[in-house]
Amino acid sequence: MGTREQFLGNLDRLTSSVAVLRDVVQGPATGDTSLVLTSSGSLRTLARALAEIDAQYVIETRVLHAEIAGITAATIGAATHAEVDARIQTVVGAAPAALDTLQELSMALGNDANFAGSVTTQLASKAALMHTHSAANVASGTLDIARLPVATSGTSSSTQVTRADDILLSNACTPTTYRR
Repeated sequence: MGTREQFLGNLDRLTSSVAVLRDVVQGPATGDTSLVLTSSGSLRTLARALAEIDAQYVIETRVLHAEIAGITAATIGAATHAEVDARIQTVVGAAPAALDTLQELSMALGNDANFAGSVTTQLASKAALMHTHSAANVASGTLDIARLPVATSGTSSSTQVTRADDILLSNACTPTTYRR
């Protein structure tokens, strides 16, 4: 493109050209100009020239500001609004499958934001692995027989517990011998 000094020179020339042309189109010229408008066609031509100079002025100004900021002219306006929207859609478009999975997990966990704390609290309220049942629970029938502990190896247990709905109870007979 050129050096910074060339840009400044171009910017000064464009600034003075725009000022002169605006004065010619909008009213009496204040600068030294030899333009004389004789017909409406000349006015249209002049308006087109002014628009082109304005556009060039904007481009040169952007390039100058970019050069001053240390940015190359090729990166000015590198992304349009449509390009930014397309990029955002690309990023968001890749996410729905993952987001659906996270939504499903959240629903499966009851949308509980403190799931770990809730599980810990529930586990703490459970009975310990080694615990006893009171005689009152056993006598009143509130003890679930399916949850009674089984005797471990090395202990003596001559009593076998049978569930009430077991077929063995209906075929039971009175024991004739006693074992210890």
